[in-house]
Amino acid sequence: MRLLRNKRGFTVLEAVASMVIITLVFTTAIATITAMRNQAIATENKRVAVDVATTVKDDLIQTLQYDTVALWLGSTEKTIDSTTCALISSVVSCDILTLSENSTISSDQITITFLAPTAETTQHQIIRFTVNVTYYKTRTITIEGVIYAT
Repeated sequence: MRLLRNKRGFTVLEAVASMVIITLVFTTAIATITAMRNQAIATENKRVAVDVATTVKDDLIQTLQYDTVALWLGSTEKTIDSTTCALISSVVSCDILTLSENSTISSDQITITFLAPTAETTQHQIIRFTVNVTYYKTRTITIEGVIYAT
């Protein structure tokens, strides 16, 4: 069977094959560009989340006293977030979870956990806590802090 060929052109099969190849190249390029854009957004959100978590940690260290937190904590682990902050009698001000309007992190994405005392932390009179910030969908950054007795 003889293929339909123009003296100066391509066969139909060659034209279809070239369209498939071009479609694959463009699809791959768009997927790569989208993935790079999403990663850039996630990286920027992570930078903001680290800044927010560090600010919350530093505020907690500066405003809380070891004796007050140790008495409130007792021997249990306690978690504070935007919903539980007002419900439990906490030594942490709920204002610490309130951020500026232009932040990409909202107060419901921040969780502070005061870890239960251990024999070692009690002996050295320290209280360990973590600040968790959820950013870009489900990614989380955790920063640890310590409150020392003075």
